[in-house]
Amino acid sequence: MSDSFYKKIAGNNINFLIGSGMSTPLYKTLALPTDVEFSFEDVLTHKGLAEDSKVILYIYYYLSIINKTTERIDIKNIIDKPKDELEDEQKVVYHYFLLVKWLAEYLANASVNQPKRINLFTTNYDLLFEQMFDYALHDMPLLWFNDGSRGFFQRVINSENYNINILHSGFNDNYRRELSMVNLYKLHGSVLWKYSDDKEYILLDEKFALFDNINKKIDDSIQTAVSNRLESLHSISLDEYVAELNDKNVENNSDGIDNDLLKDFYELYKMIPIVSPNKGKFEETVFNQYYYQLLRAFSYELEKKQTTLIVFGFSFADEHIRSIVKRSLLNPELQVFIIPYSERGYLSMKGYFSGYNNVHFLPDFSIEDKSVKGNFEYLLKLLGAE
Repeated sequence: MSDSFYKKIAGNNINFLIGSGMSTPLYKTLALPTDVEFSFEDVLTHKGLAEDSKVILYIYYYLSIINKTTERIDIKNIIDKPKDELEDEQKVVYHYFLLVKWLAEYLANASVNQPKRINLFTTNYDLLFEQMFDYALHDMPLLWFNDGSRGFFQRVINSENYNINILHSGFNDNYRRELSMVNLYKLHGSVLWKYSDDKEYILLDEKFALFDNINKKIDDSIQTAVSNRLESLHSISLDEYVAELNDKNVENNSDGIDNDLLKDFYELYKMIPIVSPNKGKFEETVFNQYYYQLLRAFSYELEKKQTTLIVFGFSFADEHIRSIVKRSLLNPELQVFIIPYSERGYLSMKGYFSGYNNVHFLPDFSIEDKSVKGNFEYLLKLLGAE
């Protein structure tokens, strides 16, 4: 860790806000298959979008992003591989390993008067942190990873499970020390979650039973048909794109995508406890009590004394999380460090937070080489986790 950055965060209540950029290119970021100026979210929330067109988009989103995140990764094979032989997707996994290792080492070296806890807030659905902690905990038995779940055969997710301290004592109970803890808050849900039968609880589902049911509906031919429909769209304006997509869905009734399939898929898709990429995400989040509690926990952490927020892979396009951060900047003891990937991202986020003296950009493209990239390697170098 660079000495100057270490001095800024050492002993603080450290929080990370993590977006999809951290898992790229292992998992795709949300984008339409053709090069257009508007976003997937813009199309999905367009008032003129027909219902079957919306489901087509959800099928594409499910196949291109969500379903892939349920796959288990051979972490050991990647970690043991010579680093100069790693492919770009494998480098993401290796970088996650280095970050988790740094979290453990930082907390282990914290003094008794410093927080023994780091919070990871992420909008990602994927399981990279969960898989990485499973792998790393064999060598880090005194690091406690907390995903908010409790139980054995049935693990129930509850926000109250984060507000705990774990003490370790000797065999003779002659000392007590607080264990290092990393809290993982999945702000937009997880592919590992499922609703209980009565919809009263959120549970962990390590068998991915719901995904198995969805995949039985969506075979390779459906995947090809959905891709063909979206890749054939070439309209420049958003209105024209939506109209063209609606027309395509009316014209193409012989490619295996019928109304029964769309209805069956959508009923199953709605059972995944995630916040879908639409501009009603805040209403959807607040509607579910647990999601609301996670957002509230995020807000509370930023209001504490001597607090640091490190933002990586997150664009702040989510206006509701952006609003929470902006309100929290009234806390004079909060310092926010944002790592933009490029100058374009820097200029966008600089506009969101202009006038706040406790927001810092690393790299700061106003003074640094424009060719510098605020990528995962940059974050690890900043932390000293290379």
